[in-house]
Amino acid sequence: MANLLTHHDFYHIHAACGLVALLHFFYRLRLIVLDVENAGFARNLGEDLVSMVILALPNLTSYLFTVVNVKKGNDGFSIWKEYRGHSFVYAAKLWLVNAMQLYAEHFQPDEGLQYERAYRVLAEFGTMLGLQYVTQQYPKQESTIRGMYKSPFTVFFVGYLQFLARAGVLYGAPDPRDNITAVFLGVMIVQMNAFNMTLRKKRIIGPKTTQAFYTTLLGGALYLLLLRRLWAEPPTGIFDPRFKNIYLALLAYSCRRQGFDRFSSWIIALSAMALIDQHFDPFKATQGQQ
Repeated sequence: MANLLTHHDFYHIHAACGLVALLHFFYRLRLIVLDVENAGFARNLGEDLVSMVILALPNLTSYLFTVVNVKKGNDGFSIWKEYRGHSFVYAAKLWLVNAMQLYAEHFQPDEGLQYERAYRVLAEFGTMLGLQYVTQQYPKQESTIRGMYKSPFTVFFVGYLQFLARAGVLYGAPDPRDNITAVFLGVMIVQMNAFNMTLRKKRIIGPKTTQAFYTTLLGGALYLLLLRRLWAEPPTGIFDPRFKNIYLALLAYSCRRQGFDRFSSWIIALSAMALIDQHFDPFKATQGQQ
């Protein structure tokens, strides 16, 4: 345990907040596995407020101490200042989306939140701007998290799942019952991977374990949010509404691989999906058959 502490975090505030967040993650994860509605959120306002504070603390307190300015290696495993900034931006987006959803659950449970789709789009494109700003503050890095992976399949798997996560923010979870759960899992992945990187930086775990850790986080979320739902309720066809996120992410990912920037990739993907909905509406037709 002592190996995880750093003298840069003099009073170990960040470590203490991280431990509380870790315990909170395990508590919520148990509820998710048991398929408790909304992972236990939206039942009690006071409990939700405490949980939201716990979710915010790890990223906020990471700025209380200095990240040692060392060059990041070629394997993508180190925690460096740019990574901390990216982690903060991702977590802030997910925190705000979750706050929006909880507000609707507690104060507008019947009518829902007006303009929710617009807020989701603003949050996602605001995140892209935030990530771009953070990236421009530092020298160009030799690799990203995807640099941990070498085989074409794993590079695709990890990259595509990251796009699928972004599609989940834009469209909501494949199953609307999982909207709050999906956002919570997103925060958990961001913060648990920072812990993963810390373990690697301290040489407590090796590169293959680090890869397995991150892959398990992504694959576990995919199973909990999509695969187990499809197993329980088999799809009605290729235009099952739960596949809509998959197609959106695939379009955006394909555009990105063809050299478009992240903004153009998602604008093209969202526009294409909107045109398909407007002129053919295949997902609604399939939904009506369920």
